[in-house]
Amino acid sequence: MAGMGILAACASWSLITAAARDGRPEGVLLAVLAVTAGYAAGRIGGALLPVGAPCAVALAGGVLAVAVP
Repeated sequence: MAGMGILAACASWSLITAAARDGRPEGVLLAVLAVTAGYAAGRIGGALLPVGAPCAVALAGGVLAVAVP
């Protein structure tokens, strides 16, 4: 929850400062979006790893069972 609040504060701060100084906030907003995407991918990957690793091992075992006579 705190991380999402900090990301929202960063995005709003870049918009406020760009409006105050007649600037272009696209670079900062893209950086905030990249950090958010990395955070989300890490959370999703961390949640799926306990399920994905045994599935990958089972798939590799099945492929080896079929491939090796």
